Amino acid sequence: MILLSGVCFGQVTGGGSKSPQTQTKQPVKKETKGVQAFTLSLAGPMGKFNKYDAGASLEDAYGAAAGIALNWVFIGHQKELSNGLNIGLFMSSGLVVLPMDKAYQTDFDLETTPVIAAEFKIGSALTYELGNDIYIDTYFSLGPVVGVGADFGAGDFFPIGPFVSLKTALGAQIRLNKLVAGLSIHPGKVKMKYEDATADSFNSTNEFEYKVSISNFRLSVGFLI
Repeated sequence: MILLSGVCFGQVTGGGSKSPQTQTKQPVKKETKGVQAFTLSLAGPMGKFNKYDAGASLEDAYGAAAGIALNWVFIGHQKELSNGLNIGLFMSSGLVVLPMDKAYQTDFDLETTPVIAAEFKIGSALTYELGNDIYIDTYFSLGPVVGVGADFGAGDFFPIGPFVSLKTALGAQIRLNKLVAGLSIHPGKVKMKYEDATADSFNSTNEFEYKVSISNFRLSVGFLI
């Protein structure tokens, strides 16, 4: 009897022991620290170039031609949306030099100087990780552009003070190890204030504004820092 009760006790106590339960862990959303890059871009014109329109105004007759841009780019504070897809902050700042050229073939034939502008833009970026240190970024950004207007007419129409304008950018780039290459578009016009040096000094209309296109697309290459 003593032996039987001992066996029964052992079975009861053994059966009553709790087995460890497996806890399901919630997936942790990863956050990247961010990357920085320097890029050099070749800027190209957007619009109708080399079209004939004798009645085009000076505002329409000229626009941004081929130029260059140097930018610092930051993509970071990204959070994972799904496997391999992240969303986060996009920032860029830099300097752009855009010569002015005829957008239409007209009777205007003015010597011009480039538009030189500093720009800062902030927005959001979607990044897809392909693996093996390969990433694709798409972004939209908005910010101020501050610069000096083009000189039209070899000094006859010269800019007065800097211009300030709010501009957007939309682009995509690929990152491969330490290299970056991308394409972006930067649409819009800026108001440039001018003075007509040929006007009579008593003429109150010798100061005026032109709303000139600086729309351009950019092919960029660079490296991560």
